[in-house]
Amino acid sequence: MSNLITTHDFATCTHDIKYVENNLPELTAQNREIPSEILVLALLYLTSKSTEIRAEGLIENDDKYSPWRTNSGWRHNSRKEIACSFECNDQIFNVSALLGEQQTVVKIKEREFNCFNIQIFDHAIEAMIDEVEWSLPVILLEDEIYLFHQSSRYGLRPSDRLSAALSANVDAGSLTAPLPGRIARVLVEEGESVSTGQVLIVVEAMKMEHPIASPIDGVVTSVPFSENELVDEGASCVFVEPSKQSDRSSNNE
Repeated sequence: MSNLITTHDFATCTHDIKYVENNLPELTAQNREIPSEILVLALLYLTSKSTEIRAEGLIENDDKYSPWRTNSGWRHNSRKEIACSFECNDQIFNVSALLGEQQTVVKIKEREFNCFNIQIFDHAIEAMIDEVEWSLPVILLEDEIYLFHQSSRYGLRPSDRLSAALSANVDAGSLTAPLPGRIARVLVEEGESVSTGQVLIVVEAMKMEHPIASPIDGVVTSVPFSENELVDEGASCVFVEPSKQSDRSSNNE
């Protein structure tokens, strides 16, 4: 909406009934300028979502009981630093964070952001950044994160190692709708074999299509919804279980 009302055609009342349809790419384009706080929130969200990040030695071994596997803020003797880069609008942004029990400090270039009261939800993040409260909707896809703020959409692609860690964290079972919306396309049937990364279903929400991909090689066990049906946020749209062949391969390893 903010992109629409700032156009010359809208200001001079020269737009027609199909103006939005004919100019949709320009009207839905994300902002070129990215507030630093958006990068801060993206890193905080991804850090919480991924317990397999190995950047900067966050996880130092394969011990599943290691305290380094948690992002709760617990650290022995010192806080731990993580770092990654984001790609957006053909630009690379390097972001690092010093994790603490009461406070997390995020650094972008030479500026530091003090973060408190961080709350992570399935599709939202809340945090106090330098005494300013932030609360943003978030959509996390396989290799990209979208944050929405003041009618603007910011799409960020994390560095390969962070993206891989996020993908590795996805288990078999139900795959859910990121936001309330409509089933735009159903691309698989019950009993169909699927591979890792294969798009199974597409949910349309907030004028965007959100593909839901399989995190594993497996078999579709259930597709509860049909095309054009409405779904709530968090609704299980498709169920996938590992194939017997995948199970045997894992056991052989």
